[in-house]
Amino acid sequence: AGRECYCGNRYDYDRHGFKPVCPTGKYKGEGDPVINDKPNCENECHCNDELPCFFTNGTCKNGCAIGWRGITCNERDCEVENGGCQYQCTEDKRDEWCSCDEGFDISPNDWRECIGLYNTIQY
Repeated sequence: AGRECYCGNRYDYDRHGFKPVCPTGKYKGEGDPVINDKPNCENECHCNDELPCFFTNGTCKNGCAIGWRGITCNERDCEVENGGCQYQCTEDKRDEWCSCDEGFDISPNDWRECIGLYNTIQY
């Protein structure tokens, strides 16, 4: 079970005893691939279907997730399905890029959705 795979595909790693090098959403950062006996997984990627990206270059086999673009799917994209946001999408924000219209607040359960005065999710 000490085997690792540097792949980013639909292979069932758990079933066959392989583990991807970086967690889903991460790939090799600058410098050495291994730092302090651990994989260097500093860079972010956002692949479609929440699949891991390729360890060496961060590319995604099946394209970017909704709200992301670029070679490594790490640039915000509010033009496709409003970036996954219910109301407003801001491309310059790094983490939570969705916001709500006046009179609504971000849902405590999902920061992409908005809740109204009576705490119901607005569709």
